[in-house]
Amino acid sequence: MVVEKVYELMGHVKKIEFDGRIILEIDYSDCNESGMINLLHQASIIGITDNRPYLVLSVLNKKNFLTPAFIKEVKEAVKQNLHLIEKQAIVGLTQTQRIIVMGLNIFVQRNFKVFDTKEEAVRFLLDKDSTDTDLPDYFRKKGR
Repeated sequence: MVVEKVYELMGHVKKIEFDGRIILEIDYSDCNESGMINLLHQASIIGITDNRPYLVLSVLNKKNFLTPAFIKEVKEAVKQNLHLIEKQAIVGLTQTQRIIVMGLNIFVQRNFKVFDTKEEAVRFLLDKDSTDTDLPDYFRKKGR
């Protein structure tokens, strides 16, 4: 797994090219709620402007909080951009935040994966045989 290029886009949002595949990385580390919402909007604009599917890596740390206002914005951004999210991986969540992401997965009917390390997340994203559409049946909405 060799990084070919890193494109700094807007501060904490960048594109990283690995073996010809591009990951859109959103680094929320140390951001407060408004900073996280701003980064989310920046990433959404990039996705919509480029109008191409992306592998998405969200990086958080213990200083981040998944507040109701942020999760509301995430739901809207994901709903608008779901067709552009090839796969998504998330790093740096606490146990409580993992439960919140499980609820988000049920809402968007995807299985965005949570990892302990960035390396694990990148391996998942670049693995052509892996998916984030494997939501367990008991979480699927009827008729899907």
